[in-house]
Amino acid sequence: MYVRRARISDSDKLVELIKVMTKEHNNLKSRKKQNMPKIDLDVVKDEIFDTLVLGTSAIAGFVAAKEDDIVGFTLVYLDKSPYTGRKIGKKRFWFVHPEHRKGMTALKLFQKAMDWWHEKGVEYIKVGHWEGSKDVEAFYRKLGFKPEVKYYTMEVNN
Repeated sequence: MYVRRARISDSDKLVELIKVMTKEHNNLKSRKKQNMPKIDLDVVKDEIFDTLVLGTSAIAGFVAAKEDDIVGFTLVYLDKSPYTGRKIGKKRFWFVHPEHRKGMTALKLFQKAMDWWHEKGVEYIKVGHWEGSKDVEAFYRKLGFKPEVKYYTMEVNN
């Protein structure tokens, strides 16, 4: 298994992985309990492919591949604190196929993102996840992340 920068030629395989991510998220019991919105497959596809096509220096996509299969992906970007001006590394998407979660796939994706953030001069990293994702929370804690803020949301019907 190896991790590399995502390419346009990965499109078909990324769509298959995004379908798995969407189905998994949309069927989470915690999603329904917390009134989290369903993921719209087309919106996610558009955002990822726009990133691959536009290729700005402030955003990067990486894939984890095993032989010819893509088994994980992440989309990370740069931001700036409105309070301190410090460069922040953030993640937009992070997903590893359920069959590949017990190995080193997530860690290797994270390391590739870390290398990119370091190259871009990031001073700190901010990641988030849906409540109820205990495995994800444990992964971040193991890497040294600490909880910082709790967000509150509400849906507004126009």
